[in-house]
Amino acid sequence: NYYWKVILKVKRDSGGKVTSASSVGFWYEHMSYAGTGKKYNDAEFVKDVDQIEQWTGFDFFVNLPDGVESAAETNSSWATFQSF
Repeated sequence: NYYWKVILKVKRDSGGKVTSASSVGFWYEHMSYAGTGKKYNDAEFVKDVDQIEQWTGFDFFVNLPDGVESAAETNSSWATFQSF
């Protein structure tokens, strides 16, 4: 009934180690938006990755250091993700 996507951005130090990260998720109802008169806007569908993990049962970004992963997965703002 739904489909989703998650996106991750990372910052690395000069040695290549991940120092910080930001992520954002999208959760869509599985339907056609064409012909409904409803304007499609991704910002309406933004969710934090923690929420999408709860709904899907998946654990995303497991290769990140735990502190970085935890901080990254709480963002639910597209603007914050874009400016990271």
